[in-house]
Amino acid sequence: MRPERDSSRKVWVYAPRRAPPLSDVWRGGKARRAFISHWIGGTLQNAFDLAMFYAMKLLPADACSALGAKLGLFSLPRWHKGAVKKARVNLARLLPNAGDTERDALMVRNWENQGRLMTEFSVVNRMAKDGKRVTLHGEESIIDAARQGPLILMGLHTGNWELIWSIVHRLGIDAALNYAPPNSPARHWIARRVRQQAGISLLPPGKTAVRPALKRLQDSGTIIVFCDEGLRGKIRGPFLGRKPHADGNLALVARLARLTGARICPVYTLRTGGAQFSFHALPAISLPPEERSGARLMEDVVLLNSVIEPVIRDHLDQWYFLDNAL
Repeated sequence: MRPERDSSRKVWVYAPRRAPPLSDVWRGGKARRAFISHWIGGTLQNAFDLAMFYAMKLLPADACSALGAKLGLFSLPRWHKGAVKKARVNLARLLPNAGDTERDALMVRNWENQGRLMTEFSVVNRMAKDGKRVTLHGEESIIDAARQGPLILMGLHTGNWELIWSIVHRLGIDAALNYAPPNSPARHWIARRVRQQAGISLLPPGKTAVRPALKRLQDSGTIIVFCDEGLRGKIRGPFLGRKPHADGNLALVARLARLTGARICPVYTLRTGGAQFSFHALPAISLPPEERSGARLMEDVVLLNSVIEPVIRDHLDQWYFLDNAL
């Protein structure tokens, strides 16, 4: 799967990757290599991903998570050297007063968290149902906001965000998720299965999600949009000291809120140790009045960024996009 750009609006457009036809075998060169990579290499990788997903289900949640931590510590510094280099550059920029030892220790914790995320996919819904494993903070904010009308939950990729679906569903809120599909067909299938089993509705990927999201909000429903983003290996949000822009989900959330009167409630999880977590819902945000439609878009974007950026900066060791380029 690949994301593409709509040049007229700079919005994210999702399109399935075209499978190489059999005729590419006889074309030779890059075409033949692409065919072999897709149909042989890709098939083997998909089979491996599915086998690991179901194998991990046999483990207790703590053991599954701990195995992921070891895999992250082993694989990331060996097979993802480009990502490691980007993470080092980002940490030097974001933590200029920290020493190399402190920044390296933070990066190692980030590797560990990323590894845990991968294996926890198999047991995340089981973990979410364990009241002793996830503590809730501020859940009253989203319950009250959902009762009052349309609500946008502004998610962050920290801790294990896959827990959010089950928690929101358990609080009695019927929410729909705007998401970006993984590149791997097997991982896309796994992600959809896990999320649907958690009780979350899935909006279409990319630009095509806008209309159904708008309709749900107009019907006083709830949607979840993640506003910290990495697209094609580059961080779009939060801004982290860069010039604000209106190309990402921060602007999408602002536009949807203006069109529907929706309130906006930031939600995220943090790993408190091993496979233990806390869920956080910050107070709901109502955008200030504006004199004409769209007049405050950049101000709205800056306002929303000011809420999520401190959370990201305080938890870089648990942020999924740390190794994307700024």
